[in-house]
Amino acid sequence: MADAIIASTIEVALEKTLSLANERIGKLFQFKEDLETLKGSVAMIQAVLADAEEKQMHDKAVQLWLQRLEAVAFDAENLLDELNYEALRRQLVSKVRSFILSSDINIVFRRRMASKIRDINKKLYKINKEANDFGLIRFQRASFPPSTSAKVTLNRETDSIAGHYVVGRAKDETRLVEIAKLVRKCRFCNSHPWDGRIGKDNFSSICIQQ
Repeated sequence: MADAIIASTIEVALEKTLSLANERIGKLFQFKEDLETLKGSVAMIQAVLADAEEKQMHDKAVQLWLQRLEAVAFDAENLLDELNYEALRRQLVSKVRSFILSSDINIVFRRRMASKIRDINKKLYKINKEANDFGLIRFQRASFPPSTSAKVTLNRETDSIAGHYVVGRAKDETRLVEIAKLVRKCRFCNSHPWDGRIGKDNFSSICIQQ
């Protein structure tokens, strides 16, 4: 029973990974090609999951393979979740700042995330190779709708922010709401120049530090 749960958990994590690996973050962080590689690897793995779930009952190697896959699937989901959160945070910050969104991406952050994605791609490649070595059969699978567990709905004044998803990040969702409040307050202060205590630049700095 526990083994069947592992396979189901992996399937959910892989579905979330595919839904989070969207074109928006690929363009924003400039590693679209790496994301496409990741999605291709995930699709290949999904095709063998059903056979792996059946064979693990009498093959310890396949059982260990599923456990390694579970760890990588969660790593991929968490990484892409972080990237989507960061993209949404920067979209909120851009409401205060006049810069083009993509020009404000921290180079160190981008390189660190790109390195993590490539590391995950290497692990997925190895997992796919092992699936071939085990002779796991690939089946065509029905497509399921993207899985999302949380949606951020902010005030109308945040314009296009509503409708973006933040998956599994309760604390970060709260932080985004805080930033949205700063955006609205900043606009209020900007429309009242006589209040010199808080200005647009100060709020920009606060948002960046969140």
